[in-house]
Amino acid sequence: HQWFSRAMAKQKDADVLSDDLTASSFSKPRSGKTFGSFDRQLARGMALCTRFYRVDKSLGVYNEKTSRVNYIKALKVIGKFFFSVNKKKLKTFSNKGLLIFGEFEVLYNPYKISKKIKKLIPHLEIEIVKDAGHAAIYDQPDEVNRKVLDFLKSNT
Repeated sequence: HQWFSRAMAKQKDADVLSDDLTASSFSKPRSGKTFGSFDRQLARGMALCTRFYRVDKSLGVYNEKTSRVNYIKALKVIGKFFFSVNKKKLKTFSNKGLLIFGEFEVLYNPYKISKKIKKLIPHLEIEIVKDAGHAAIYDQPDEVNRKVLDFLKSNT
C-alpha cells in the first residue's frame, strides 16, 4: 500500500502545481505568455512525472539516506550556475551561435540582456520572439523553428 500513498501524494502535488501554473497572476503579459496559457493537464503531467526525474537527485544534492536535500551542496550548485561565467572566456568564443528569447521573458529583460551578451559574444545571433514568454518554443513553435532553421541554413 506504500505505492498508493505515494500516488496520492503525487496527485496532491499535481493539483497544487496545476493550480499554481494556471493562476491568474501568470496571465499578466509581463510575467510571460508561456505560463498564462499553461494547460492544466500538462501541469498535472509535469507534477506526476517528478517521481521519474527529480532535479535535486540529478544534481547530486539529494541525500538518499536521510531523504533530504543537502542544502550546502545545493547552494554550491546554484553558485556554479550563476557565478561560473568567466567574461574573458566568453569574449574568446568565436563560433557562431543562436540565442532565442521570448519578448515576455520572466527572468530578465530580453532587450537589455541581449545588449550585454552581444558585447561579450559578438558572433552570437540573438532573436527575440514576439508574443512569447520564457518557453518561447511552446508559445510560438513555428516562429522559433523557423528562426533555428534559418540560422542553420545560413551557417552551413
